[in-house]
Amino acid sequence: MAWIGGNRYLSTSESINNAKMVVDYLTSLGWSSEAILGTIVNMDAESGINPQIWEGLTVDTSGGYGLVQWTPATKLIDWCNSSGLDYTDGSAQLERVNYESRNSIQWFENGYLPDSRMPDLPYAPPVTFAQYTQLNDAVLATKYWLAYYEHPAWEYMLSRYNSATSDVALWRERLDGYTPQPPQPFIPSSALPIWMYLRRRF
Repeated sequence: MAWIGGNRYLSTSESINNAKMVVDYLTSLGWSSEAILGTIVNMDAESGINPQIWEGLTVDTSGGYGLVQWTPATKLIDWCNSSGLDYTDGSAQLERVNYESRNSIQWFENGYLPDSRMPDLPYAPPVTFAQYTQLNDAVLATKYWLAYYEHPAWEYMLSRYNSATSDVALWRERLDGYTPQPPQPFIPSSALPIWMYLRRRF
């Protein structure tokens, strides 16, 4: 299995392939299955889980790019270049997400909150980014990532908040029974021992 990408919209089967790549990589970093699922739900909304898609299919480094649509795209590109990584590679992008989680980057208050229509989302994140990676509730993880990482425009945030439960159910079904594999093309130094993979199921 390998990443599928391009500046185009992926098919459902291609997105599922890439979701499994996300599962493999983030499992190797010790993320909980539920946090991974919440992250995948948001990646699907942002990019279709496509590491090589540009915002609006327009190549413009001031716009969004990649799995989580880093905006501006140079936020990802410059970091990958300085780290000797290929910014078009989904695994390199997940390593950027890992770097952000360890350094509390891109995880901050949401000015649209609090709001009575989203009662479980306060103004400030209830957990740190590192704590997010260990959540045991995928729906809550979906909402936290949406509010405190993605920070979409208000109407999109409310819509995606309301669909969080059904979106999680959809992706749980799509990944049902999948056993994470050691990630390719490289395994970070913080990877779990291989026997840990055998204990996890989606």
